[in-house]
Amino acid sequence: MQPDDNPRRRNPDWTEDETLLALEAYLRLRPKSARPDLDVIIELSQFLQLYGRLRGIDAGPTFRNVDGVSRKVFKLSASERGEAPDTVRGAELERTIWIRYDGDPERVIEAAEALRLAIYDTAARQDLNAREGPIAPNAADTEDKPSRGPAPVFGERTVVIEDSDCVVYVHVLEGAVAPLFDALPDGDDVLKIGRSNAPHRRLRQLNAGFPPAMGFRWSLLAVKPFADAQSAHDAEQALLLRLYGEARSLGGEFVKAPRASVKTWFD
Repeated sequence: MQPDDNPRRRNPDWTEDETLLALEAYLRLRPKSARPDLDVIIELSQFLQLYGRLRGIDAGPTFRNVDGVSRKVFKLSASERGEAPDTVRGAELERTIWIRYDGDPERVIEAAEALRLAIYDTAARQDLNAREGPIAPNAADTEDKPSRGPAPVFGERTVVIEDSDCVVYVHVLEGAVAPLFDALPDGDDVLKIGRSNAPHRRLRQLNAGFPPAMGFRWSLLAVKPFADAQSAHDAEQALLLRLYGEARSLGGEFVKAPRASVKTWFD
């Protein structure tokens, strides 16, 4: 890795999207302090760095690091009390975000989750474009056309698996699902719980197993980010065991539950 040419350069101002994600972190933490070693701060730092790369920011080593993210989240407590002075860079934006959501944690978390899904979708599309070419804008346009599989490739391959940020995801099975399952309770959906560092790529892989004319597909319902794969694995297993104890397991990674209940699973 080349050393940064200007390690003292000023980081770009926080955007409205970044501030929304910081507010979500603050609401999840309060009344605890926003220490740099907390998982919530570490995960947010890593996610914002990913977001910065997607936006083409030529970031230095301090860009949205845990210290900077911790300070930003801490400042939001002053904005909540209306104490942030006008001279503080970003204070006006913080107040604007507070006013927009009335400090309502549920509204903030819903908006932040929708934003996070959109960012993950952008990341997955960029990754797939780099690997496989552009994604078709409308999958329905190719439903009745045969697929063109990749040509065989021969030779030695080397695979390096590195730890990285990871998410626990929840997929919901869309389509005429009830006839496929005995006594699926009214109001329950068929859900899949898993973990991945590329949830939208995983979604595409799973949906590739359905014939397009069948009318079934998985949709991404929720994600919870973690700093590393082991933390995501532990959370995934704990959630599956919990739902098994509630008699919601359908075996393996599959459960039955109302999709509206998912937002409470990661509290």
